[in-house]
Amino acid sequence: MLLWDCDRLCAVTSLRARLLRREISADYGTGVATPDDARRMLRKTLKATARNAARADDQPTELCLVGQTRTGDDYRAMRRHWLRKARGWSAERWPERLPGDRYALFVIPLSPEGAQRRRDHPRPAAEPIFMDFNTRLTPEAALAIAASVWLQQVAVAQLNAVALAPPILERYAGGRLLERALVDHGLEWPLAAPELVH
Repeated sequence: MLLWDCDRLCAVTSLRARLLRREISADYGTGVATPDDARRMLRKTLKATARNAARADDQPTELCLVGQTRTGDDYRAMRRHWLRKARGWSAERWPERLPGDRYALFVIPLSPEGAQRRRDHPRPAAEPIFMDFNTRLTPEAALAIAASVWLQQVAVAQLNAVALAPPILERYAGGRLLERALVDHGLEWPLAAPELVH
């Protein structure tokens, strides 16, 4: 299970990884502070991922990333759930509590069909990623950052090639799912957007 301190991550000038033995990088600049910065980072990462998937011998794994935002008691409930249910990765390194000016974003890679469900998502198709963000950054921008990190750090290590549908953002509060929405960031995606079941 990958756990990221986004403040430190965003201070790095570049993050490098290898995909199919070819190096790719995303330039994070001096800090990802605006939705436009996050969108540019995601666009660059998607293009690099598509180029390398086109060179792969195997068919890409088709996935949709589902990002869940939580704070306070909702975050602690999510942590308890995944401490019990996680398989092949661990939530033990997640902080027990988050400061009041931060929120959690948990990104789960699912099949496009599995991502359609409102609740009871199936087992993740690969390792999820956990990040926490300052509340000044919108959840949509945070999802763009987390998707970029997941592609460069998890997908490259666990999957030969990846094709993504536009991600889904789920907002929780008071123990309830308040909203589900597709967030395509105005970008082109290899797969069509899944139809959400409300």
